[in-house]
Amino acid sequence: MQDALLIALKLRGFASAATLEAMTGEPVADGIAAALADGLVSEAKLGLRLTPAGQVAAVACWDAARGRIAPDAMAALYADFHVPNAAFKAVIADWQLCNGVVNDHQDTAYDAAVLARLAAIDADICPLIARAAVLEPRLARYADRLAAALAAIAAGNHRFVAVPLLDSYHTVWFELHEELIRLAGLSRAAEAAEGRA
Repeated sequence: MQDALLIALKLRGFASAATLEAMTGEPVADGIAAALADGLVSEAKLGLRLTPAGQVAAVACWDAARGRIAPDAMAALYADFHVPNAAFKAVIADWQLCNGVVNDHQDTAYDAAVLARLAAIDADICPLIARAAVLEPRLARYADRLAAALAAIAAGNHRFVAVPLLDSYHTVWFELHEELIRLAGLSRAAEAAEGRA
């Protein structure tokens, strides 16, 4: 449980206990207490955050997980992720811009078409997450988090498309992508240079 907690904080930077529970899908009170006592986590105005020792421990959690995963299997999964990731990046760009200008979301038909593409991408990413969860069971939680964001969007709360401070579809996707990068033994900087981040 502490691995999931540390990784969640590494991904988010700052987070409340409630946010960490949503991210991990598990009660976190005991894990937070232990991490505080071990000097891995500290409390700040914006919430809990990793200490320098906690940063090192979070990276070690990914390293340990990567050591349990067959490199070829992870490489193949990450390669397969590139296709839906490219489509997702295009959806987010089209959500934010309409005809080259900032999308004011007044064109409901345009927005509906973009959201339909997002739903299609979700159908593609779910089997990939299931494959990822075979390699690292903790990753199964991403399917639930994406589904929750998609449900909020379908209910009319379009802030759950890409608002960073929420568990929006974009936020969850970014975190999933970061996990896959780490578990593949890569870096976001290198992936960005290749146009994949």
